[in-house]
Amino acid sequence: MIHYTPEEFVVDGDRVVMIGRCAFRHRRTGKVVDTPKCDVWQFREGKAIDFFEFYDTAQTLEATR
Repeated sequence: MIHYTPEEFVVDGDRVVMIGRCAFRHRRTGKVVDTPKCDVWQFREGKAIDFFEFYDTAQTLEATR
């Protein structure tokens, strides 16, 4: 991973959404992916109980080729 840059947090009750960017270099091909990223967390009693992440999967796949 080259960077993980949170830009905004949105909180509603037990849900937290992080909107930002991340970049990484594929070890085999050396290609760099820099993509928007969104993480969706749900918490209960101070513990994470659910997590989803969204990013550009097509760009990520292309970096493997």
